[in-house]
Amino acid sequence: MIPLEGTAAVLLCAGQARRFGGDKLMHPWRGRPLVAHAVSALSALPLAARLAVVRPDDAPLQALLTEAGFALVMTDAADDEQAVSLSHGLAAALALTPDGILLALGDMPCVTPAHLDTLAGTADADTPALSAAPDGAGPPWIASAHWVTAHQAALKPALFAAARRVAASAEVLRDMDVAADFARAERV
Repeated sequence: MIPLEGTAAVLLCAGQARRFGGDKLMHPWRGRPLVAHAVSALSALPLAARLAVVRPDDAPLQALLTEAGFALVMTDAADDEQAVSLSHGLAAALALTPDGILLALGDMPCVTPAHLDTLAGTADADTPALSAAPDGAGPPWIASAHWVTAHQAALKPALFAAARRVAASAEVLRDMDVAADFARAERV
């Protein structure tokens, strides 16, 4: 188990949303901006710290996150690679010397606090936990800070090789990438 009270959450919110064609994270979904759902899930947990990786040119998103108590980690507005955002977020989180790091994405609105708690209960100091839906595995995930530090150079392959899988439905791990995803999700 990785105690949530000693865990820093990193919420990635710096993508350009090119496939969506606009400000995806602030787009309304079920009465709130899309990102507000991920913010609520993380805010419901007794985390040591909440960080969000954002672009410097996204003032409305920054305001929402700051109001929710997230510390902002800036990434270059021209840099659109998730790996770079992840690197910035992990560096900021590790600087806080947490016991664990929980990674979540701003465009996954259906992840529940219960799923995140199950991830923390499944991982330990030597083995991370990764979310797994019927069609694959990925974020959110949690790992001890020392595990992240030891595997930072090749984090993704190490994570997929070593992590315990925590099953969740495709609905819980829904990733909203294009406008059609919003319409499909409203019908569910």
